Formats: sequence, structure tokens, C-alpha cells
Amino acid sequence: MKSKSKLKVKAKTKRAKATAAADPCKEQPFTYADQGNWCGQCNEAGRTRQAPINIVTSEATRVESLPILDFSGYSATKLAPYRKYHNLKVDCSGGSSFIKIGSVSVKLVEFHLHRPSEEAIDGQRMAMVIHLVHEKIPNGSTPVVAILVNVGQPNENTSRIVDSLIQNAPVINGQFAPQDVDINPADLLPSAGPLGRRGYYRYDGSLTTPGCEEGITFYVLKTKVNFSRDQYEQFEKRYPFANARDIQPTHGRPVEQTTY
Repeated sequence: MKSKSKLKVKAKTKRAKATAAADPCKEQPFTYADQGNWCGQCNEAGRTRQAPINIVTSEATRVESLPILDFSGYSATKLAPYRKYHNLKVDCSGGSSFIKIGSVSVKLVEFHLHRPSEEAIDGQRMAMVIHLVHEKIPNGSTPVVAILVNVGQPNENTSRIVDSLIQNAPVINGQFAPQDVDINPADLLPSAGPLGRRGYYRYDGSLTTPGCEEGITFYVLKTKVNFSRDQYEQFEKRYPFANARDIQPTHGRPVEQTTY
């Protein structure tokens, strides 16, 4: 009888092959220095919903009816990092973390980091950004929550999870990190404001790696988190090359923001 671990590896391999067949860009090597030659929708004429963008805060429409982001469904899960060249990705698909966007609940499937931040605020890119990627909403878009990162004094929760990510990051040409480490993605979140709400900017965009498929809705949290200088430098050592896609034209698309 095959062990459960071998069955899981086999199932994961099958999913990876199916994904690669459906989207050949996923398995093609690429560099951030050669973005003009990225495959898929990245450089197709007529694509008007590409990401990331520069958010001009004074031009973002304030909308009272934007849904509340409820992260109370985030829970502890086993740390399962991918071995990636460009950045650190963590697989959350085996956990049970959910975000509630208004009345709709969707599962967290992964999070990853970019350096510098991909989204810019009033022309400024932050030190890093965390992208929390969720399952596609049925008959809707794929929600991605962006948490902007500055270098400064982190709070206790942020410091703990970031240290864990650094200590257990997979070596590019080495072994995976230990699999018996618990993390809670909620520790990545900035502090909530009044009534437990987190304000955000919302815009329609795309994936920011090849093939840059559109159909993504970004929720860029207004409140940032801090990584310590040492934590930032540890990421820089492990992933020495910038891994942020160039800012894309907005093509007049609307950017909305919460009133809080």
C-alpha cells in the first residue's frame, strides 16, 4: 500500500502537469530584466487590466458601500514553502484559512513576497509587498490582498512569522524547509482600525508574472506593516534580484477606496 505522503506527492505532480498544460507560461523561465518578452497576456495589445499600477490616492473614488474584508477565518497551518528562484511563496491550499469579502467566503491558497512592492502609492514603491492569493470567486474574479511593507520596528506577530519564514525558507538548489512548522497568515496583517475594519484600495488587474492573466481584483490595504532592517536584508540575501513587475498603464480604469 502506498503511503499517504507518496499519494500526496503524486497528486501534486498531476496538478502541476495539468496547470502547465493549461498555461505553458507557468513553466517557462523568465527574468524581471526582460519583461518586454514575457509570454501570455503580459504584452498583448488591447489588454487594459494589467497589474501592478500606481494608485493616486486623490483620484481613488471613496465608496461607502465597498465590502468589509473579514480575516477572522484565517487560521494556523503547516508552513509549506515552494522552491522558487525569484521570491518566497508559501502554499496555503492544505490549510483552512478563509477571507470573507462582504458575504462571500473564499479560501486562501498561497502568499508570496515581492521586493520592492509592486503596487505604488502616489508614485512611491515600498520596500516589499505581501500578496495573499485566494481562490476564484464563482462567476467572479480572483481576490488578491496586498500588504505593503516598510522597513521599521515590526509588531510582535509580524516579527514572529517573518522570522519563521526566513529561518525555514527553502534553499534554491537545496532541500525544502522542515514541514513541522506552524504559521498563521493572520500574523502578516496590519493592525485593524475602528470596529476591526481594514481600509483598502480596490482595482481590477492581472497576475504579475507570466502569463499575466487578467481577472484579478486587488485589495491594497491602506495600513502597512514593518519588517526590521535585519529581516529585510535576510530576504535580500536569499533573493538578491528585484522581483517586481513594472508599473502598468491604468487605461482609465477606476480605482476605489474605502471611506475608512
